[in-house]
Amino acid sequence: MLVDKQTAQAVTAEIQAALQEILAKHGMEQGKVSIKYGEIYKVTFEATPVALNENGVNVNTPEAQMWLVMGQYRGFANPASALGTTFTMNSKTFKFVGYNDRASRMPVVAIDVKDGKQYKIDAKALKFITGYNASNDTTASA
Repeated sequence: MLVDKQTAQAVTAEIQAALQEILAKHGMEQGKVSIKYGEIYKVTFEATPVALNENGVNVNTPEAQMWLVMGQYRGFANPASALGTTFTMNSKTFKFVGYNDRASRMPVVAIDVKDGKQYKIDAKALKFITGYNASNDTTASA
């Protein structure tokens, strides 16, 4: 018998609900989730310790840590202050939570303020974040 997509998603949702409570008890939050299904069902979770900045962003996530390193090269004199700020792009308001330098097309990681979903966005979004200075941006694609 094969595990179908619907079953894999349902099982994963139940595991995530239980996992949230366990991680919260230990001061952690869930990160990336990967599932595989077919002849087997496999789920992998990542979790990071929670350390919130003044804007409510967990600065221990890989994306936030990468931003703290890369932000100065992307046009921000104080990259840490940009984490958690909101910006509007394409009629949506987002909260900036980090940067993934390995995702060359969509490196900006942000959360839609309205629905709470996390999105990967084009680097052009950085121009809409408070603190951006084009003369400090050392990358050609900005």
